[in-house]
Amino acid sequence: VKKENVNLSVSIDGTEKTQIKNRISISGANSYKTIISNIQKMINKNMRFNVRMTITCNNVQDMYNNVCYFLEMGVKRIYLAYDYFADWNEDNFRILDEQMERLDELYIEKIALSNETVINLYDFKYTTFLMKRPILFCSAGSISHLVINTQGEIYPCGYVANKEEWKIGDVWGGIQEKIFTCEAKKHVMKNYECQKCEKAFACISTRCGFLNFKTTGILNKPSLNICRLEQILFFHNVRVLKRLYDKRCPRLMEYIKIAKEYKLEPNECVKYMME
Repeated sequence: VKKENVNLSVSIDGTEKTQIKNRISISGANSYKTIISNIQKMINKNMRFNVRMTITCNNVQDMYNNVCYFLEMGVKRIYLAYDYFADWNEDNFRILDEQMERLDELYIEKIALSNETVINLYDFKYTTFLMKRPILFCSAGSISHLVINTQGEIYPCGYVANKEEWKIGDVWGGIQEKIFTCEAKKHVMKNYECQKCEKAFACISTRCGFLNFKTTGILNKPSLNICRLEQILFFHNVRVLKRLYDKRCPRLMEYIKIAKEYKLEPNECVKYMME
């Protein structure tokens, strides 16, 4: 991995107690010690990698502590992903909000001041807020974004892999663009509420059509869970950006400097930062 400079992502949700809730191997064995051993080897060899944590209903209460667990271990890149398919309820949303508040403080007071540590829920959002641009779905189904299964069949996205109606070709015959276009048109609403939402520019549902399809059957209609989870994230992103700006945090100010140099317009909710 080090020799070939592989961009490695390790799926691990936290401590062993958290990990075994959702990630038992197919044989039923507990592979946690092996995973941690390999992570420690990569840290010792100063290799670039990230841990990828899935936040779902049965582990959300430990989200903050699990992030701290990896930071104390020496992990520099921590990527968190909400489980949009879980059966979230009001208690889960409340706990997530509380956990995000604790994570906000950690990021503002420590992470943002570091030159190495990255948490995707904040660091990957800077350009989203500071550089206004058209809202576009991802390129799933194009030559630059395809999924190929073990039979050589081609699909536009992993969310619809092995679904016959979304098969758009194979490695021997190539891609049938008309099949993709025809199928996509069947699953699009002409008018939908997201068009009017002020948070749409930052929301995953306006970029990931197949995530929407997986949850609602419509490419441009998100589920209520996706909407609620993205609203919580939006609130905390804006909160953190404002606090970092008040502190004139170098990490944020560098992005603002670049945006000003290229005369890029920010989104309304943080526009004052560049005026």
